[in-house]
Amino acid sequence: MNNATGRDDPHKRRRPLAASANLLWGAYHWGTHADVAAQVDNFLSWAEPDHNTLVALDYESTPHNQMTLSQTRTFLSLLGEKLARKSVIYGGSLRKEVLGGSKDLFFGGHRL
Repeated sequence: MNNATGRDDPHKRRRPLAASANLLWGAYHWGTHADVAAQVDNFLSWAEPDHNTLVALDYESTPHNQMTLSQTRTFLSLLGEKLARKSVIYGGSLRKEVLGGSKDLFFGGHRL
């Protein structure tokens, strides 16, 4: 799967329903090994996050299409520049496995 072009079709339909019910809204992107800038552009064009939208990078194991730690850093940096805020990192044990016991201030600065 090339998630530089992946989209969640129900997102567009459900967002106005959530807003009309006064619910908070969020959008996430499942990171892959595809071109990072293309992933960011695709995510932003489809999710259309406003200043109230919680945005997250889903960093989980994706066999044969794994986003690298370097790509993750780039994705979060580009997204942060475009939105003027940090996004959330959603994921399981992969981040811990990749970072090991080392502390990383960049990743530590993002909510989990």
